[in-house]
Amino acid sequence: DVALNLVLAHFGLDPSRRGITLRFGGNLCAVSGIGASAAQVVAQARALDKTLGRDMTEDDINAAGYEGEKGYHG
Repeated sequence: DVALNLVLAHFGLDPSRRGITLRFGGNLCAVSGIGASAAQVVAQARALDKTLGRDMTEDDINAAGYEGEKGYHG
């Protein structure tokens, strides 16, 4: 998925060099106008932040989410 890979790239992660497993739950449809795509990429950014121990600010998380949103909306 382009959006998820953009968030990984924002973190400097390359899934072709290091295996990464992401699991998302729920049944919201991305690009449906209800914020599901933004919720997904921000949740991904928060999970990566916690897993990697980066202690990112809200602005850093938002920047990662914004990069991911480009994969959905250009």
